Amino acid sequence: MKLPANYRISIYLYYYEGYSAAEIADVLGKNESAVMAYLSRGRRKLKLAFAEE
Repeated sequence: MKLPANYRISIYLYYYEGYSAAEIADVLGKNESAVMAYLSRGRRKLKLAFAEE
């Protein structure tokens, strides 16, 4: 829940619901490259958060 909403939603839809980046872009009204950036940054933030704990 500490992730920004766009990162959290993108990661959830991609990993838990099985949506592609293009499908997530349609849902969020963003372009696919923005969704790919959300996924990349979100994974990086999660990795750092888990490393701190």
